[in-house]
Amino acid sequence: MINKFYRGALGLALMLFVASASAEVFTFLKITDNNPEDLSGQLSVNVTDAGSGLVSFEFLNNVGIASSVTQIYFDNGSGSYLSALSLGTQTGVDFDIGGAPPNLPAGNTISFTSDYRATADSPVSQNGINSSTDSLQLLGSGLFANIIAGLTSGDLRIGLHVQAIGQLGGSDSYVTTPSAVPVPAAAWLFVSGLGLFGIARRRLHK
Repeated sequence: MINKFYRGALGLALMLFVASASAEVFTFLKITDNNPEDLSGQLSVNVTDAGSGLVSFEFLNNVGIASSVTQIYFDNGSGSYLSALSLGTQTGVDFDIGGAPPNLPAGNTISFTSDYRATADSPVSQNGINSSTDSLQLLGSGLFANIIAGLTSGDLRIGLHVQAIGQLGGSDSYVTTPSAVPVPAAAWLFVSGLGLFGIARRRLHK
């Protein structure tokens, strides 16, 4: 009975570990100061291995402060992390690949150069990511592990141009925050499961 219990726990931990290893969430840092509001806490991109050489980027705006993400830019940095960009699922938004402006507004202040971009169709504020129920999926051609490494180091960057912000209704630019990939919680479950499974086996063999 104990053996079956710990085998089940170990199996669950392993499944969680495998699932968590194929997805990562990145947040954004404000690089302009046109508006008093800072949207860093409500902007995010979920990066997921979509298989077949594709990586999914799902952009979200967990609106607390009124705003609309209207342009998205990718800077490949010193590497060729992405070789193409296409549209995926759109919920409550209307984006196309390309569009203007060609580079992230104020991106030159941080040496940001756009290699790929997606832009909301006119009227941009209405068609951008302006609600907590909105989401935009972009599909990039590239290796998931390389893309995560690039985003984590800051060599690969994603920029957002956000409009209709707060009371002033102005715009600001945001860029992904470099961060070390955290050890997923599931990994600790997996390690714990191994330990508990080992203890259970020793007890059964006494």
